[in-house]
Amino acid sequence: MAIVFSETTESRRWLRGANPTVEYLYFLTGTANDVTARDHVEANAPTSVAGLPRLTVELEATWQDTDADDGRWEVVVTFGLLTPTGVGVTIFSFDTTGGTQHVTQSLATIRSGGAGTIPNHQGAIGVSEDGVDGVDITVPVYKFSETHYELDATVDTDFKSNIFNLTGKVHSDAIDFKGFSSGEVLFLGCRGSKRGDDEWELNYSFAASPNRTEEISIGSFTIASKWGWEYLWVQYQDTTTGTSSSNNQANVRIPKAAYVEKVYEVGDLNGLGLGL
Repeated sequence: MAIVFSETTESRRWLRGANPTVEYLYFLTGTANDVTARDHVEANAPTSVAGLPRLTVELEATWQDTDADDGRWEVVVTFGLLTPTGVGVTIFSFDTTGGTQHVTQSLATIRSGGAGTIPNHQGAIGVSEDGVDGVDITVPVYKFSETHYELDATVDTDFKSNIFNLTGKVHSDAIDFKGFSSGEVLFLGCRGSKRGDDEWELNYSFAASPNRTEEISIGSFTIASKWGWEYLWVQYQDTTTGTSSSNNQANVRIPKAAYVEKVYEVGDLNGLGLGL
């Protein structure tokens, strides 16, 4: 008996939005065998619609005559976006909303005003008798993550120990990591969860802060450079400006010295095995 496979008038039901899907509805007659019916649908239904790949094929028998090998089937073929999972798949995400840093020096003093002599604090921010208060600002920090899927046999004790030992390290190697130079990427750690019996989902998190390779001006002197995750701080001293004879003396607090501190250990983040 010949198989008849035809689309119904209620077919092509669309769901639009961030995760669009479309359902094609069919009737199939001419066989009582579910495998035969399924194979015929998979061979004759479209493999994609409007760029959406075929996701599922659903068959439901509404009438069967096994002696005559005849039957009637309602068929639903769904097309939509694939959700990538499985070993060998990598999912990327990023966030450029930045981070917060407390600074005590401005890039430049744009203007000042007041009565009498205006003290020149050489860029110090929030100077008072007790010290230099500074201000919290948003600085460039590029946060990104990668989700990888690994077999259970791969995620053994040595694998986990390697991740643990590199957590909190700043990349330092002649070979760049993910397009960033040595000193710019900090490994924040990895979250792992087991999926079923034989697969792990591993989410690696990083933050990148740009290196400063040009001279950094601080008051009347400069610092040569600093890595992105090194910490720069300034020591201040009290002094006076002007002359007492002209009655324009002023007490000021100005930068005396600056220090670039290493606060994170370094490591080769390419050792995570995530690719360049």
